[in-house]
Amino acid sequence: MNDHRNGGVHADDIHYREMLGRVRWAVRLRWAFVAACLAVGLFLPGVGMPALAGHCFVVVGGGLAVANALYGWLLAGLGRRGASRGAALRALCLAQVAGDYLGLSVVTYALGSVETPVMFLVLPNCILVALYFPAPQSLTVALAGVALAVLPLGLELAGVVPVVRIFGPHFKAMILASPAIRDSFLAIFVLAILFCWYLASVIRRSLLANEAIIEARYRDLLALNREKTSAVLRGTHELKAPLAAIRSLASTLRDGYAGPVSDKGRQVAERIGVRCDRLLATITDLIRLGNLRSVVRQADSLHGVELGRLLGHEVAEAGMVAGDRRVTVSLAPPAGPVWVRATEDHLHTLFGNLIGNGVRYSRPGGAVAVELVTTAGCGRVTVRDQGIGIPSEAMAHVFDEHYRAPNAVRHDDAGTGLGLPIVKAIIDLLGGEIELQSEIDRGTVCTVTLPLTDSGGESNGENTDR
Repeated sequence: MNDHRNGGVHADDIHYREMLGRVRWAVRLRWAFVAACLAVGLFLPGVGMPALAGHCFVVVGGGLAVANALYGWLLAGLGRRGASRGAALRALCLAQVAGDYLGLSVVTYALGSVETPVMFLVLPNCILVALYFPAPQSLTVALAGVALAVLPLGLELAGVVPVVRIFGPHFKAMILASPAIRDSFLAIFVLAILFCWYLASVIRRSLLANEAIIEARYRDLLALNREKTSAVLRGTHELKAPLAAIRSLASTLRDGYAGPVSDKGRQVAERIGVRCDRLLATITDLIRLGNLRSVVRQADSLHGVELGRLLGHEVAEAGMVAGDRRVTVSLAPPAGPVWVRATEDHLHTLFGNLIGNGVRYSRPGGAVAVELVTTAGCGRVTVRDQGIGIPSEAMAHVFDEHYRAPNAVRHDDAGTGLGLPIVKAIIDLLGGEIELQSEIDRGTVCTVTLPLTDSGGESNGENTDR
């Protein structure tokens, strides 16, 4: 079975999605650290290490496990769109780093502080923060990590907590007894942290400079695309009037209003009319696609639309055409109203194309089934047909303009190849997703997912022609 998924990707989400991926990676990695802490905590007392060290590891492992579960739950909510999602994600990242530093401080104390290089484990978080935060903020976090890593040693020297030794009584005493050795160790530690922070900050500045260049080029490409779209729209608008006139004159000739016409002449006039109809359909689709791609998605241009009622209208309309083809069209409605944020014109165009494709590419006696359900804060519409299917090699191109699979052309040569690109543009505009599954001679299943919204509301934006 072939499968194709497509979801809208917006340029202003790139940084957010990249950081979201890194934070999710850190959550997954932290589970390994949690398991290691619990394992070490249970292992150390068995090999003669101080019981206090084992207890510290168990406490850190348990605390991080609870915190990490909370991080995962919060990240699931941050994955949804929202005006303040970037700030919330950065706050969550800082909270994770702070928790890691506190846990590392306890682990450092349990492993004898200067007796092991465990303090250098602050480096990964310092580098991560330096890559995603401005230099002053990331430097503050790095210095806080240094302070928390050194804190156990300071508390031991001040007599606040017992001194922990894991390599016998002499090794740590030798280090602490010599201020030169102790201060050299701490200086190397601090300089290593600051050097790595500096390198990460330089890399971040370089990345930001490159991103600024890329964004400028991207804006240039958008401007060129707008100019191309505008030129196409002007050209297609200018073609509509003469084509309509030619269509009208061909009908006049065919019907004999300009005088007697031979059977051959009537056939020629009919062919002219058919070709004009196809060109007009292509021009209409080009204008519709150009309008969709020139629209900037704005919240005030969308409103609540009851999807079940709209699908009922589309199924009834498609059923009129399907009857001529001996194809049945059915709708499995939801238990209650399903409201999505869109415009009725967009949804009519979207589902009119999908249900119409199901009817067009079904064989006589086939069926097109439409189902609407709600799941995880989304409305999911499934359009299932028993038609000719889509070849596997064509699945990667079904949303390309003017592309039609060879079996689709053989089945019906009147298509424009713009129906699915229009569907894709609408779904991108509405922030939804589309999934296609197909088998040759078995049919196609198209699933559209749109975010739910509250009922009602008025549209303040302009509607798009259906």
